Amino acid sequence: MTLALILNSILAESSIAIFILSFFVGLITFSITAPIQIAIIKAAKGAEKLGSSMNQSAFNMGNASGAYFGGLPMVFGLEVNYSSLVGSILACIGAGIGIAIIYSQRVQKKKELCQA
Repeated sequence: MTLALILNSILAESSIAIFILSFFVGLITFSITAPIQIAIIKAAKGAEKLGSSMNQSAFNMGNASGAYFGGLPMVFGLEVNYSSLVGSILACIGAGIGIAIIYSQRVQKKKELCQA
């Protein structure tokens, strides 16, 4: 998603490129929501509905903050294509958080295996 958003910013003058890249950004975005929802439900043993609702709340917060931060370049007089750069930074931060969570889960599993 980060790469697609960077390309979106660079190729903003081409309407064909924007059309194709917007399709890929949407495809990537919708393809990650189901695995995240499944992971949340698996992690929330005994409170699946609460975990699912918290996940939806997090998505809504992400949408709202993405719109806010994406609009900041235009507030400061920059062109619209800079919004894609802000989006790429936010996507990169989200990927980093996801990688950190996966890493901490693996460390936790290794600790549990060593104690057993």
